[in-house]
Amino acid sequence: MKVKKLEIKISYALLVLIMIFYLGPVFWIIITSVLPQELLTSVPLKVNFDQVTFDYYRRLFISYSFLMALKNSFVVTSITTILSIIIASFGAYVVTRFNFPGRNIFLFSGLSMQMGPAIVFLIPLFVILNKIKLIDTHIGLILVFLVFISPVAMWLLLGFFESVPKEIEEAAYIDGCNRFYTLIKIILPVVKPGIIAASIVVFISVWGDLLIPLIITIHKSTTLTVFSSSFSGIYEINYGGAAATSTLSALPTILLALFFRNYLIKGLIEGSIKG
Repeated sequence: MKVKKLEIKISYALLVLIMIFYLGPVFWIIITSVLPQELLTSVPLKVNFDQVTFDYYRRLFISYSFLMALKNSFVVTSITTILSIIIASFGAYVVTRFNFPGRNIFLFSGLSMQMGPAIVFLIPLFVILNKIKLIDTHIGLILVFLVFISPVAMWLLLGFFESVPKEIEEAAYIDGCNRFYTLIKIILPVVKPGIIAASIVVFISVWGDLLIPLIITIHKSTTLTVFSSSFSGIYEINYGGAAATSTLSALPTILLALFFRNYLIKGLIEGSIKG
């Protein structure tokens, strides 16, 4: 009995250590975002909660650059999520319903974009976008994101589409439905948990990406992740401003994951089991 209690205490202690390891940096970023610059740059470091200030946040919301970056992130991420889920849904349906030549090559060619370093693919994509005048535009950024994220979304949806019995489609065909109507009105509602889960994964991935916007954008289409990296000057770093931007950037994804957590957990678990 004593050994069992000791094991429970050790388990809780390990759990606390893991939580500190993962959540410690998050809390430190939040603390950094409300402390004056002189405390953050003092040696040794001083943390005085009597001097808490929200000046960094106030400056951000009156900053045109921040508001534009926030708008760009929402526009690019939302459109990319919608388009990638549409592409992935049609792709997953075709792959699970038709046994066409080169099917396996098609599946794994999409994942090959995730296997190599992103910069290897971004260089030729940058050259192509530059030729067609889409550098530093929402359209160019969305197209590049679709190239990388659509195959991932399709793989997430494959298990759900495979789990839908073909007898349902056959019954719909007998009732006079065509294939497109059957997909939209019958199959997609059945795989709704998977679509929501894939949408959340896509949104979080695109929202938090730095490398693609850093290469594809210059000024007009800059996203929050690129804006967050602009607080480093020649002589000093604005730690508070960077921390405030990071905190605000994380809020949408955290709220999205919390609000749809049941769909996310259910979708990912059912997809892995059924797949």
